[in-house]
Amino acid sequence: MTTKHTVACFLLFFFSISFFPVTAQSATGFTGRVVEASSPTTGIANLWVDVFDCTSPNPSYTNGWIAGDSTDSNGNYTINVPTPGSYKIASLHLANTGYLDNWYDKDIPLGTADCVPVSNEQIVQLQDIALTPAENGSISGVVTSAVDNSNIANVIVYAYDSTGVAGVATTVSDGTYKITGLLPGNYTVYFGAFYTPYTSEWYDDKLAQNEANPVPVVALADTPTNAQLALGGTISGKVTYKETGAAIAGAWVDVCDDSTITVCNSSSPTWRGFAITDADGVYTVQGLPSPGTYKVHFHEKNTSYSGVGISEFYNDKRNISSADSVSVNSTNIDAALQDNPNLTQVYEVLLRKKTCHYVAINGKTVSVCQ
Repeated sequence: MTTKHTVACFLLFFFSISFFPVTAQSATGFTGRVVEASSPTTGIANLWVDVFDCTSPNPSYTNGWIAGDSTDSNGNYTINVPTPGSYKIASLHLANTGYLDNWYDKDIPLGTADCVPVSNEQIVQLQDIALTPAENGSISGVVTSAVDNSNIANVIVYAYDSTGVAGVATTVSDGTYKITGLLPGNYTVYFGAFYTPYTSEWYDDKLAQNEANPVPVVALADTPTNAQLALGGTISGKVTYKETGAAIAGAWVDVCDDSTITVCNSSSPTWRGFAITDADGVYTVQGLPSPGTYKVHFHEKNTSYSGVGISEFYNDKRNISSADSVSVNSTNIDAALQDNPNLTQVYEVLLRKKTCHYVAINGKTVSVCQ
């Protein structure tokens, strides 16, 4: 081949790739709009729309989810899918937006949702998804003292549904609170008087959630739920370092029922209260149900729940099963924590039904579980 032929072939190749590009593949998916059911011309911004595999029996974010998109300022969305097929479309998890969940092209339940087919390189224009405002209810009330009927401020009030905390509020100076945005249904309500001398309780005057009276919430209505808290007892003492006797400021002290057999922290159903030591290492856990006996857990510098750090139960015990019981209104419930990082220290926690030993050597922690 001559030089002219070589140049001619090169130029032909150059012009072919420069001016005759390969046609890009078109997208496959769905487009549509989310609007107010009461005002179909009003789009709803910043709501998530999802696409699920139509063959999944119970579509969820862990079962059959394919893709999603957030609506723009006019309520529009476009969702691309990897392959042609049939899909279910939904706008879900709207509890905090003021709207009810919606499966396309049915309201709910998801079992009746339509499967929408899409062909290769096709964008299907869907009908508008019209959302209805959730007709939420509320729980409100006043928290007072059983001693003198005075109002109690700074009580944290929690409303629990079957999945966990659904709402929370804190009582103000006149003892009132209000939890809004609750979907219709039954709730259990917990009055956490952690920062007061009063005893925390579940409604109505119960110590355990499984004993609590259910509080019904109906749409567009408020359910009055008052509480009168008893004055609780105390457990107090001082936390120091064993070797030097120096006070430990900022140590965390948890108190749980004497019946506790696993861990003692705020996630335990038998947890009754806590305190943080002051600059002199002194603490007082207040608001404890009286009469009663308890287990006390000490943690240096609030390093409690990972098992790493200096931690022990009263009286110089390494696990809760061997901890000494402490009667309510006891004083001088002290702890002297080991402060030498070169010594071997063993901490036991119950982790997924395994006993784990945390061994600190030369400042490093090694865990052995069995």
